[in-house]
Amino acid sequence: MRRGLPRPVRAYISDRTDGLWHQIQKLALGVGAIALWPQKMNDPRMLDQVKALGADLAIVAGLDRILGHRSLEAFPPLFNIHPSLLPEYRGPSPEFWQIDAGITEGGVTVHMIEAGIDTGPVVLQRRLSIEPWLDVEGLKERVVEVGIGLMHELLDGFPNIAATPTPQVGGSYQTNPRAEDQLVRFEQRAEAVFNRARAVGLSSPLLVYVPLRAWHNGEASLQCSLVPDGEHLTLELYEPVPYPNTTLGNPGLLTRTMTGGVVISCSPGVVEFRRVKVTGAAESHLPAS
Repeated sequence: MRRGLPRPVRAYISDRTDGLWHQIQKLALGVGAIALWPQKMNDPRMLDQVKALGADLAIVAGLDRILGHRSLEAFPPLFNIHPSLLPEYRGPSPEFWQIDAGITEGGVTVHMIEAGIDTGPVVLQRRLSIEPWLDVEGLKERVVEVGIGLMHELLDGFPNIAATPTPQVGGSYQTNPRAEDQLVRFEQRAEAVFNRARAVGLSSPLLVYVPLRAWHNGEASLQCSLVPDGEHLTLELYEPVPYPNTTLGNPGLLTRTMTGGVVISCSPGVVEFRRVKVTGAAESHLPAS
């Protein structure tokens, strides 16, 4: 739109009533609240509007950027809902890294926001189980439900509940997963490959690249190709099942199954992927055999 019009776009109007922003606007109007739609979180005009509200507190959920000092000064006390047991798993994608690590217990934390990334003192915390079958989508649904409960607890008990927060000590920080994190080296244990498949989830499945000829022959050792060569297929792997005590060949050996899946040898163990989608030629790095 910006490229095609001689003047800047001043407004966008939509008659859709099922969109997220429309629903938020509707909810705000229903309770007499104000919905602000800044282009930037640190927009001075928006910050002036926030100051004028005279609010007691602010709750942050799902914000994917760092608030500047000007924002921290303009807002009332800020509380963030973070999907891990802080101080562990700070950062933007804690669900991914918790599933990938194979931990059996996670949680949700409400903490005060300060200049650091997820480093503010803890106000509320609740633990939850992460079963071995739970994938990243399931964990996200679970932490949202728990987070809503903690938000109500914060609002019902404010300001007393936030009077003596607990400072964070130590902990860990992880970045967003990279594209190469979808590619697994099968020299790892079967459990580690299984956990990585759970962590990437259905929206960005685990990938392997195999030679076209070997795929049609039904068996292949996973190879490396540093440039697109048109001779490899990209396989999206779904529905993983680990067999840590089974041995079928050297790590990286891929065997097609009669039901349309594949079995890939690890070190030790194997992982069966019961559903495979062939998406075309490989474009970059491949897992080493």
